[in-house]
Amino acid sequence: MNLFDQITVNVSTGAISYPEVEGFELDAERVYRSAETFLPHCNGRLDLAVKHAIHQQIAAHQGLQSLPL
Repeated sequence: MNLFDQITVNVSTGAISYPEVEGFELDAERVYRSAETFLPHCNGRLDLAVKHAIHQQIAAHQGLQSLPL
């Protein structure tokens, strides 16, 4: 199962779930700002837009972690 498929969002309850990634802390404010950008491309589905925004944050974190110091 890929990272995107492991992220769940329930808009009704506000519950989100994503895999634990060492050193990663979700920035909820940034998620909702990013979700606004994704929303038009997700046919108005807020859950999917939030899922994309969370995925974006985790992928960026993983990318930074993989850079040589």
